[in-house]
Amino acid sequence: MTRVAVLADGNGWGGAQVYARSLVQHAPPGVECTVLTTAAHAGRFKTPVRVVESTVRADGADLRAALADLRPDLVQVNLVDPASMVSALEVAAEHGPAVATLHMRGEVPDLPRLRAAYAGLRALVAVSAEFAAFARDVLGVAGVVHVVNGVDPLPLVTPPGGAVPVVGALGRLTPQKGFDVLIDAVRLLVDRGVPLRLLLGGEGRERAALEERATGLPVTFLGPQDGPEELLRQCDLFVLSSRVEALPLVLAEAVSAGLPAVATDVGDVRQALGDVVELVPVEDAGALADAVQRLLADPGLRRLRGAAGARRAREALTAQRMASDAWRAFLSPPAPPAPG
Repeated sequence: MTRVAVLADGNGWGGAQVYARSLVQHAPPGVECTVLTTAAHAGRFKTPVRVVESTVRADGADLRAALADLRPDLVQVNLVDPASMVSALEVAAEHGPAVATLHMRGEVPDLPRLRAAYAGLRALVAVSAEFAAFARDVLGVAGVVHVVNGVDPLPLVTPPGGAVPVVGALGRLTPQKGFDVLIDAVRLLVDRGVPLRLLLGGEGRERAALEERATGLPVTFLGPQDGPEELLRQCDLFVLSSRVEALPLVLAEAVSAGLPAVATDVGDVRQALGDVVELVPVEDAGALADAVQRLLADPGLRRLRGAAGARRAREALTAQRMASDAWRAFLSPPAPPAPG
């Protein structure tokens, strides 16, 4: 039995945490996982959980104590961005082989320290080709493995199809998600006389600014969501407006449920879903509005796109496939050092 400690960042619930949950749920035979996360997220995992005060604390004291007690054979670290858990990488390396998943590129405030921490990893998985290139070129990780994201498919939904179509979006209310651009697109559509409502799920530091930006528009802020299912059941169309992503799990979940989608051309979206979703450029409210209007005006096209997306998600974008590829990278013996 290989005992693995899986570190899930406790600073909010998002794609990296959902990934960690999928990883432990689909662990291969002979792998026993314990998740280390904060009390706020402990109830979201079905596997054994060890609650720690913080997985990102600078000195790593609570994490060091937990790992010393667990004595795992392998430590897997989920990095929301390259520097989000550098102390966790350093502490993990003290307690046996460490591997990690990089979920985002981002700022590198102390590059020498980061490169040293990443050099101590036995394996690094990146969730997009772009992030894999970042890990090689900036962080100096030669053997990074690109594994495309995947999800457990959701039950198919029946869009409400009312007189006023409902558009849905979900994510942390941060600049990365581009909800300001989406709200601007809604304003353009309202000015064109296009009937619609936007349901925006999620919480974050930009909420007040986004609410002010949406003043007078048919936008409802739903706040934190336990999962995407309730929001998706209310929608005729899903929109991803992000500025930077890999293959967003929430987009994969939406198309797995049979919802047509409009998405910005980020990360692995074009490679994985480009022929089944409407792609638009990043930071382009006009193009986003045009794509939403085109789909809202054509129920037949929405049905075709929804059915095609559901098939693609179930064939190629499953959490089982993602976890299998990631565990293969994590559990493979390290490559021998180069001669000389």
